[in-house]
Amino acid sequence: MKSPCPEEETWLALYSGELDEARTEQSAAHLQECTPCQDEFDRLCRLGAGLRGAFGEIPRARAIRRRRLPPPARGSGRRVLTLVAAALLVAAVGLVLRARPSTPVTAAPVFQVAEVPPPPDRPSSPSAPAFPREQRPIDDFTTTKFLPSPAPPGPATEPELPPPAPAEPRRTQLTIAGVSIATVERPGGSQPLLDGQGVKGRGVVHFADGTRMDLSEKTSIARISDRGGASGTGIAVELAEGTLAIEAAHQPTGRAMVIATPHGEARILGTTLRLSVDPDSTRLDVLEGKVRLSRPGAAATDVIGGHFAVAAEGVELAPRPHPRMVVEPVFRFSFEDGKLPRAFTAGIVERGPERSGSRFSLAGVLDPGSTAGGRVALSELQAGKGLFPYSEDLVLSFDYWADDAVRTLDLLVWSRAQQISFGTTVWETPREQWVHIAVPLRDFGGGGPDRALHLRPGESVPTLWIQTGQTGGKLVVDNLELARIYGPPGKAKDGRR
Repeated sequence: MKSPCPEEETWLALYSGELDEARTEQSAAHLQECTPCQDEFDRLCRLGAGLRGAFGEIPRARAIRRRRLPPPARGSGRRVLTLVAAALLVAAVGLVLRARPSTPVTAAPVFQVAEVPPPPDRPSSPSAPAFPREQRPIDDFTTTKFLPSPAPPGPATEPELPPPAPAEPRRTQLTIAGVSIATVERPGGSQPLLDGQGVKGRGVVHFADGTRMDLSEKTSIARISDRGGASGTGIAVELAEGTLAIEAAHQPTGRAMVIATPHGEARILGTTLRLSVDPDSTRLDVLEGKVRLSRPGAAATDVIGGHFAVAAEGVELAPRPHPRMVVEPVFRFSFEDGKLPRAFTAGIVERGPERSGSRFSLAGVLDPGSTAGGRVALSELQAGKGLFPYSEDLVLSFDYWADDAVRTLDLLVWSRAQQISFGTTVWETPREQWVHIAVPLRDFGGGGPDRALHLRPGESVPTLWIQTGQTGGKLVVDNLELARIYGPPGKAKDGRR
């Protein structure tokens, strides 16, 4: 329910910065839901800017954080401007007439009123359906400052013309500047990441310089902050547990990205890497570039592309080359004969989007009444035999093409023993281009209250399917492969023997 419109004196106190923090937040909350008060307060800001230009500096408004909300019905509050303008005029004249100099007032942050133009006329199109998973609210932030009102027009020199058709009203967005250092992508959308905030769970963090951090399901980042070059550090990340896959843009001189873990610290100047933290150790895998890994009480080491290092008690801090991996395919389908393999229960073989070296691919089908889009699926050939037995070294890989309606992919398997499905979600799918993806099945988790559950080694998996997370989305899959990938015998995953 919308709160009653505040008295006229409240808006004057809010504009001049005289309200306490609690009343400021209360007034700002009212502005979020009351369109008439928004319009009156915006006119008050422009009038205040004009008075400053004529009579000198007057107190400026505090920053107001306003969320995007649906416009409510118009109501009372239209009389605010007249009374507040009169009060401002009296205050401004009083400032001019004061004979003795006064103590300088500490200036509040300067903001810019940025009017958002209405979108151009375009044919209406159905909006993409909401992703049916848990979503978080999105705060939209812009930078604002007060601009003087335009000068009144002079006397007319031309014949009067009929008034133009009323244009769509423009909305003003008021937000705090300089607090967002990155953007977090979630299935329900994106939201700003403020300096000093943390992130938990699966998601993608984008920085302004193009750096990207992919968080696994169990990842916990206590804090991400911008050190501004202090001690040679730019962006500082405190990784408590889990895995980060990072594609770091080249960092400016003296502003390295630093990832701190309970076992050490990695300084990044621009590279592609994977950083994993468990209770006993931190493992750094560098695919491209060079990363310096250090541990308290031990010398630092530089890890180059194609090498890894482990920071842990009792383990030498030294780079080691990645071991030669052993690949044992469980099944692979290329669809090049133009026929649908017997194992598939959903999918249509077709030529699909053009690309060199491939004649046919598998297009997903739409299930009537389903909340998902295009789907491909395969099942066991003989009842009770299973499609494959699960093990932690299994990796699912395939090429896919998705149209502009697709934002996410769901990869799912069914557990006969536990009678639930396990899966993972691929976010930010590139639009209308072929992409290769590889996902370890150990990343598949249970849904809903069973997210802590995982597949058990040796249990039979009878079905596997890939589908879009949005209804009506088109999905095309090719070169679908499930393989066991592991290193040579005698070497543990963390480099210990």
